[in-house]
Amino acid sequence: MTPLDPASPLPTAAFLVLAGVLPALLVLATAFTKILVVLGILRAGIGLPEVLPTAVTSALAAVLALIVMTPTANEMFEAVNKPPQTVGELTQAAEGAWPPLSRFLARHTRPEDEAAIVEAVTRLNPKQVPDPGSPPNRVAAFAISELTAAFQLGVVVLLPFLIIDLLTANTLVALGFTMLAPSVVALPFKLLLFVAVGGWSLLLRGLIGGYA
Repeated sequence: MTPLDPASPLPTAAFLVLAGVLPALLVLATAFTKILVVLGILRAGIGLPEVLPTAVTSALAAVLALIVMTPTANEMFEAVNKPPQTVGELTQAAEGAWPPLSRFLARHTRPEDEAAIVEAVTRLNPKQVPDPGSPPNRVAAFAISELTAAFQLGVVVLLPFLIIDLLTANTLVALGFTMLAPSVVALPFKLLLFVAVGGWSLLLRGLIGGYA
């Protein structure tokens, strides 16, 4: 087998490919996307982006995604056994690490989303039967399922805030305080409601519990 010589252009090319693919894989093939979207919807529901900065929501999403993905990551590391030293071992490591991740993706992919991806691929190439378990198809179906689940959970998060916004706006109009911004007046009531019902605990349980 060809050793991974640092002077050879092959390791450099492989590193560049991994460096380009890995960020997309970490975003689309993990729980990060769903968690970040839900936290973004929560921030929009509160009404003031400064209350939940992007840096905070991104960091929290990364930590929660790490918690969710740790069991799968352990399985992937066990499948690889040791760091690859040759080009052949690098390929074998990638092939060995894929099945545990594929099983995680399959468990959390809706059948209708998988069927939609297969149908789309079939239209592009009618002569070839697509494999739903191939990495591109499986990751794409999983990403769509995660976005769907994030929007569903986002509706549940937004509804109480929407009700508070409507009540605040109608109350201000009835009192004649048309110069006051309803979003500013509603903010403390939103925060009070969220804290009173244990919103963070409920949200984290819903996000992490969905992968149990």
